[in-house]
Amino acid sequence: QTPSSGTIFLLLLGWAHMVSISATQILLAGMVIYVGYRLVKREYQLAVFPYTAVFGILFLLASLSALLGVNPQRSLNKIFGWWIYLFFVTMFLLTYYEARILPRLVFFITLGANMAAAWGGYQFFFGGLDRANGFFTHALTYANTLGIVLCLIIAVLLSNAYQRRWEFWYYALSTPLILLGMGVSVSRGPMLSVLVTLLMIFILRLRRKGLLICCVILAAWSLVIVSTPELRKRYAELFDRSWTDPDTSVGVRVPLWKVAVEIIGDHPIFGIGERNFRQEALSRLPRPLHTMAHAHNIYLQFALTHGIPAFLVLAFLLGRMLLQAVARALAQQPFGLASLAVLSVFLLEGLTENVLGDSEVAMLFFSLMGAFGGYAQRHRDEAD
Repeated sequence: QTPSSGTIFLLLLGWAHMVSISATQILLAGMVIYVGYRLVKREYQLAVFPYTAVFGILFLLASLSALLGVNPQRSLNKIFGWWIYLFFVTMFLLTYYEARILPRLVFFITLGANMAAAWGGYQFFFGGLDRANGFFTHALTYANTLGIVLCLIIAVLLSNAYQRRWEFWYYALSTPLILLGMGVSVSRGPMLSVLVTLLMIFILRLRRKGLLICCVILAAWSLVIVSTPELRKRYAELFDRSWTDPDTSVGVRVPLWKVAVEIIGDHPIFGIGERNFRQEALSRLPRPLHTMAHAHNIYLQFALTHGIPAFLVLAFLLGRMLLQAVARALAQQPFGLASLAVLSVFLLEGLTENVLGDSEVAMLFFSLMGAFGGYAQRHRDEAD
């Protein structure tokens, strides 16, 4: 069967997510045009998308935060930064009407992750980098994206969501390579997020046997940390003065979180608007910190930027997605466990990093969750 234009877009997108942010953005533009054309021709129906009202309210509240924040001129320049949410909408519609290509999308995302992990390994072992960043600009972004893909493919293996035997071996052999890629990033937050997510999905899927596997994972994880000098040093910092030293990656987050809570208290309704956190933080901290672009926490950052009402709408959206993912996983529906794994690791990564504002991570997340949502909605509608 000849692949449609929508299928080709999705397959290229799967590869581009892990290799090129520019290519990913160009493909999004192409997908928007393609989906828009299908909507105009009435071959697609926006009515199948259940989150139209939620995204409309979010965009309205974000616009108000830009207009009524502390510096409207600076914030209004960022209002179109919400383009990233188009990944969720377009992917939802594409996979709803072309559900058969979701397994291929996962395949190509994994292919891109393998390429990024291999390049990261080269950077670390032969390129002289202490922390590999793959094709990204920062090791943390690299690790956060690989973490999402790692949880995705392990969930695919656990739930037998692959279609052919060779796909099993493809995902099984991809797992250690992507795990190596995460390791050479030497990024603790993504590693811990992946660890918690894997423990959860193993127990959820395998029950008592999953507990035994979790013990093995924890033992192996500890062995890798103890036997790797750079990782051992990074994790040892969690138990020394790094929590109170603002010059460490852990210590810098604590004062930023405190400042974020203060800002939310002072601007609870509409927030301060986009691109204003640094100036607000500078006025509240005793001295500048080495990183002040955001609060290093998606929940605090979203609330201080757009206000508590907008945050509650976002919490409703994510909460609904989480409940649906749990239900699909418990019912052992196709890609149910995968959607739960991707959503869980992303929410955990957001505890220590602004992954909603990190376009590479957010694009991958919304693409996958949109695809899972469209796939599940199609199956519900067919069942009815």
